[in-house]
Amino acid sequence: MMFSAKMSHYGMFLLNLVLLALVLPRCLGFSLDGSAGSYAKFPGWEPCLNGTLSFEFQTDRPNALLFYFDSGQKKYLELKLVGGIAKLKVNFGKGLVILSAGSNLNDNAWHKVEIIRNNLDTTLLVDSIEFRRKSLGVDFDSENVTEDRFLFMGGLPEEYDRELSKLSLPSVLFEPKFRGSIRNVFYSNCGALPERPEMIDSQGILDNEADLCEQGNPCLNSGSCLTTDHGLVCDCTRTEFQGERCEIEKIPSDATFLGAQYFSYELISRGDPIVSNSDELKLDFRTKQVNGILFFTGDLKDYLNVAVRDGGIIVTINLGSGAYEAEVRPSHVRFDDGRWHHLVVRREARELTRDKGVCFISVEVDGVHRKSGSTTGQFTLLSSSLLYVGGSPNTATLVGSRVTQNFKGCMRKVRYKADTIDLDLTELAKTDHGLITVHGGVIFNKCQELVESHPITFTTPNSFLTLPTWDVRDRRGSIAFQFQTTESSGVIMYNPGPDGHADFFAVEMLDGHLYMIVDLGEGSKKVKASRHPVSDGNPHEVYIDYQGPQGYITLDGQKESYYTDGKDVDLNLSGIFYLGGISKKHDTSKLPHSMWAGMLRHGFVGCLQDLVVNGNKVDLVATARAQRAQGIAEYCHRMEPQCASHPCMHRGQCVEGWNRFVCDCRSTGFNGDVCQTAATSLRFDGTQYVKVKFPEESSTEAEDISMRFRTMHPNGLLFMTTSDKTSDRMELYLEAGALELRVDVGSGTKELTVGSVLNDDRWHTVVIKRRAQTIELGIDSHRPVTDQLPGQETSLDSNVIYIGSLEPLAAADMGGRVEDLDFRGIKIGHMMLDDNSLGDYSGFIGSMQQFLFNKNAFFELAKIGDIENIVVTARFSTDDYVVRDPVTFKSASAFATLNQLQAYEDFSLSFQFKTTEAYGLLFYNSGRGQDFFAIEMSEGYLYYVYNMGDGSERIRANSKSVLNDNKWHEVKLLRPQTYKQLIRVDDNTPTVDNLQGAHAVNFNLEGHLYVGGVRKTMYHSLPKNIKSRHGFLGCLGSLDLNSYLPQLVKEADTIHESVVEGCKGPTTQCQADSCNNYGRCVQQWNSYNCDCDMTSFEGTTCNEKSTTYEFGPNGGMVILSHPQGKHPNAIRDNLALGFTTRSKDAVLARINSGNYDDYLELELVNGNVFVVYNMGTSDHPIGELFERVNDGKYHIVRFTRNGANSTIQVDNAMMQTKNPRGAQLEVFNDQAEVLIGGKRDKDGNLIKPFEGTISGLVLNSMRILDLAKEGDSRINIQGDVRLKEEESGKKSETHKNRNTIPDESEMQSTMGFRQTTPKLGVTDDIIFSGAGPGCHSDDEDDCTSVGSGTEDDIITPTIIIKTTPAPPTTTTKKPTWKPPCVGSKCPRTEEVMSSTSNRGTSLDPEGNDGSNTGLHPTGETSGGSVANNGGGTPVNIGLIIGIAAGVLVAILILIFALYKFRSRDEGTYKVDESQNFSYLESKKQQGNGALLGKGEETGKRGKKKDVKEWYV
Repeated sequence: MMFSAKMSHYGMFLLNLVLLALVLPRCLGFSLDGSAGSYAKFPGWEPCLNGTLSFEFQTDRPNALLFYFDSGQKKYLELKLVGGIAKLKVNFGKGLVILSAGSNLNDNAWHKVEIIRNNLDTTLLVDSIEFRRKSLGVDFDSENVTEDRFLFMGGLPEEYDRELSKLSLPSVLFEPKFRGSIRNVFYSNCGALPERPEMIDSQGILDNEADLCEQGNPCLNSGSCLTTDHGLVCDCTRTEFQGERCEIEKIPSDATFLGAQYFSYELISRGDPIVSNSDELKLDFRTKQVNGILFFTGDLKDYLNVAVRDGGIIVTINLGSGAYEAEVRPSHVRFDDGRWHHLVVRREARELTRDKGVCFISVEVDGVHRKSGSTTGQFTLLSSSLLYVGGSPNTATLVGSRVTQNFKGCMRKVRYKADTIDLDLTELAKTDHGLITVHGGVIFNKCQELVESHPITFTTPNSFLTLPTWDVRDRRGSIAFQFQTTESSGVIMYNPGPDGHADFFAVEMLDGHLYMIVDLGEGSKKVKASRHPVSDGNPHEVYIDYQGPQGYITLDGQKESYYTDGKDVDLNLSGIFYLGGISKKHDTSKLPHSMWAGMLRHGFVGCLQDLVVNGNKVDLVATARAQRAQGIAEYCHRMEPQCASHPCMHRGQCVEGWNRFVCDCRSTGFNGDVCQTAATSLRFDGTQYVKVKFPEESSTEAEDISMRFRTMHPNGLLFMTTSDKTSDRMELYLEAGALELRVDVGSGTKELTVGSVLNDDRWHTVVIKRRAQTIELGIDSHRPVTDQLPGQETSLDSNVIYIGSLEPLAAADMGGRVEDLDFRGIKIGHMMLDDNSLGDYSGFIGSMQQFLFNKNAFFELAKIGDIENIVVTARFSTDDYVVRDPVTFKSASAFATLNQLQAYEDFSLSFQFKTTEAYGLLFYNSGRGQDFFAIEMSEGYLYYVYNMGDGSERIRANSKSVLNDNKWHEVKLLRPQTYKQLIRVDDNTPTVDNLQGAHAVNFNLEGHLYVGGVRKTMYHSLPKNIKSRHGFLGCLGSLDLNSYLPQLVKEADTIHESVVEGCKGPTTQCQADSCNNYGRCVQQWNSYNCDCDMTSFEGTTCNEKSTTYEFGPNGGMVILSHPQGKHPNAIRDNLALGFTTRSKDAVLARINSGNYDDYLELELVNGNVFVVYNMGTSDHPIGELFERVNDGKYHIVRFTRNGANSTIQVDNAMMQTKNPRGAQLEVFNDQAEVLIGGKRDKDGNLIKPFEGTISGLVLNSMRILDLAKEGDSRINIQGDVRLKEEESGKKSETHKNRNTIPDESEMQSTMGFRQTTPKLGVTDDIIFSGAGPGCHSDDEDDCTSVGSGTEDDIITPTIIIKTTPAPPTTTTKKPTWKPPCVGSKCPRTEEVMSSTSNRGTSLDPEGNDGSNTGLHPTGETSGGSVANNGGGTPVNIGLIIGIAAGVLVAILILIFALYKFRSRDEGTYKVDESQNFSYLESKKQQGNGALLGKGEETGKRGKKKDVKEWYV
């Protein structure tokens, strides 16, 4: 029995051996070499709800794909080794489940794996280690299974690289191949008994079990050694080398990104994402851009975001539990320096518990700069369904993005590793792998050529560049560029076609959107590339791909395609490729109709860079330099807002441009850059018109039209366009006070109506905007009306524009076409007048200005005659309403009151003013407590003075010069924020008042707002900071108080004295002879003043003697000493004085510096006047060599210095100038003292003293001699100097004491230089205008000229003529003899002959006024007889004869004296040489108006005297 039992067991063993032999080929398994493309293919597994799959494997690789099964319906299983751990990914259609089991499974030992499906539970069993999880979803649907339902072990065939759409998990292609052995593969389909599947196909199966690599690894540079049936193979795929032994270094592929390019993968629609525990990103980058995204991967929740920000590297990671940021920003290194930098980002997650894990992050740049950290959360896996490199469709909204721009620069070696998946993204993009999509034409292997990008800025709409024709002959072409602007419209590029061809290409912006227009000859295709406005100041990337009849434009990653219809498939371009705009020489009327920005004359203003045409970079900076292009800057940066300073005048609307402001002046009466120039106005009477005829028929698809009008008539034609070829028309007219627009472009008429009662005699602004079939009509600030034109036509044909009315012939020729317009006449009051009707059209009666048709200012062009074919029958007018509602304050005590100024917090006040007065109060409003508000003029400048309760403040408005120049000035006072006030005058930089830190920031005003001044009794009680003591004199207009526009005369609560409507200028104006002695006339509002500083005279008209000091023979000086610490520094000096002397060498005046060697000296050298000055470099002499002044006559010297340059003039001689060459110092430093009459040597002794008189000395507006006379403490008088006392007011007394000073007859005269010496017997008095200086009446009517009788501006002079009687004769009667008189009471017998310097008086030997002339003997003449004292004394005949002889002698003496008087030397008169030209007719030297006697030398004037050591 035992034997039989043994035999039985032995039989069973043999049977098993036989069975084993039968199945041995299946049980031995197979080995894969792990090479690229190695795999083993088996039939699909059908687990149903209770199936199993098991096998055994042996390998030394920690990372490898064990098997992958795909149903083709996004249901799959994947088993792989990750770090020696088996990881199973299962998706049965309801979500991904991941299971892990085992460890150190790459130990080259056999390990068994079993996957069990039990209802919803999926179990992974590895060497008895079990991991179970629920996996939702039903089993693989066998009825809908695709033909490719197979199970692959060790890898997948390479054909799937081209058929990714067949895979539910595309990333499986990039899993490492399995190298090792697999055996005992068993399926259990739907709970059936396990069975071994048949291997359908394979590649890389080893027949030789010997491992050749064990003998040594011949692979270099970390290449993997593989044993194959063909021998050893080196796998270099995961290295930077190539070759049989990985011995050759690869040349890495670089990718250039210009801001619009990037590459990506998107797995959401393809299948499941890449899910990983650990990630590693490596890349090299090179950029000069401070911000830009480098890399992004993740989904809506999980993400890894890497970017360059502000020159550093920032990494943001979120695994669903909050964002973590790591930033590498060394203090001394920037990564936007244009150099290559190596970046490594690593993330490693570890599971702490089933629901919590920790994630470690490290960032490393260039192997030196590192940053690391960690974050914890519930999730550790990173799900990568999206991946972007270099950019994204919208980086600004990308999750985790800390930048808004795409990357600009180069990248290479971009490798992303997620667990076992290793993606060489650069290589995949370059080879057009199915996983990666390239957007915008990334440029490969041209980094060195393209990375250096230098931007340019088109600073004006007229700037542009030209390039060669865009080459698209092969139906292929590309253009990439970046632009940046805040301006809404402009032509960016334009390339026309050949003459006679309609082909063209253009890119333009209009109304904030970007358009590409292309025409292949059969109609243009206009592609709107932007979904949102791109005039936002941000960089925008554009890429254009032309592919014949189709192509696309990409804007910031958003792609818009185009397709052209027709037979033409080629784009024929020629000529200039315009960039940034179009030359003015190019006729815009010949541009394509669909180029709206071009037709509207908009040039591009903004930045342009990174221009690449057909893959070739365009050096914009070099191009601009070579073409010497105007208005192009070599930079690109955005400046601060320009409108903050409110630069637009006259209520112009400021619009932010690109690094500039643009003033919209359409609603004002002004034009120009800042609305500073009064616009041309035209007045129409109903029959007058403006006709603009175009040289050729014009066709447009877009129009911008605006105009201003003012009328009192309810009907009238404003403008109309007509065409000779079509019925197209655009008509704008007033109908019953409303504005109506009628447009017909050939497919029907559309009418729009806006406004009402527009015939109110106020200015109204009309704006018309048409874009193809969209038409918009607006009036003033009201919301415009928008509508659509009927039909499909878009072009408006026109060749004539009529404005105001039709010409008579045109009205007749319109014929039936005028039936559409039903003008019935013009209402004037309640009457109907048809005088202005032409045909069925009513002409416009009123004023127009600012007519702009597609930026053509036809009124301005017509006025300057800068356009042909334009006819103007209307009347040009400078409209009085340019300044709105002006009023004139005619008196210094005039004012008006309005309601209280509403200025508690935010407020605005603006006005215009014109004045000649330097002082005056414009506005004042008192308040509670200390609060007040005021604006005043002081010293010619405008001041804003206020108190909000925190102390009084006085702020001067910034202006380049004084404002009392009789010109209009615009003032704006704004409070845009609680803590900021702005006040601006004209286009000057505003003065900003910062209220930060103030305790009180609100006005509490009450009472009236005073305009133009206050009551006289109030000035003494105004706050101290208000300097005005009288009101404003001048014109005030355009008053705007918080948008309240008062008409001051009509709406004022109170008007005091002379406030009248309109601006009435000064009635008294400066004339050529207003001031004597070359005084400067300074215009005031109702008067004028004379500036006498440079005349040596004083008085209201510079005709009065100035203070005079006499310097005696013993020497003396008048010294002005500036107080210590108050020594002025002067870059300019003005010095004038009058003097008489006979000294040849003397110092008249000298200015000394306190601590420097600077000085200025006025002196006489050999009788000539010289000035020497030195500001620290060298002496600069200047003088008059041709006029000797030591002749005892009165002379005037005028000297001016501006820096090192100077002028000097003596009397009326030619002005001498000096302009030293070379570098010169310009400031006279530390002016300490002024010496008059001499100077001191080193020991303090007086040298070169002056002897004579000095009058009216003025230095820099300081009258030093007047200060001396007044006893000023700064003045010290030393030596032989005395004040020359003024003579009595009676001019007859000025001659009584002439004998006390021998040369007094040659002292300063009051005549001045205005007239020549009067002839004997008749003189003219001073021409006097009654409203001259000193007229300060409250009413200008009180300042009229004497005897004028009119209010005209012409000054009517009053001339007083006085005559001198003939010389006296003696009587024929004998005089009565008297005995000689003895005593003090006896009359004087000596006869004094003297002349007077007073005009209008005749010669009087006694100094009288000429009313009593002749010689007076000792006796009295009475009744024609001579009385006898003694009565009875006999007559002495001899005595009588003697007396008669004496009388005869006296008569002869008198006649001789009269003759000598007629020919006397009149050097004591200061004569106006401008009216006496005798000195120009002869070469004789003339002394202040009289010819010298024969004994004086007259022939040596032309020879200069030598100047030697006096200036050394």
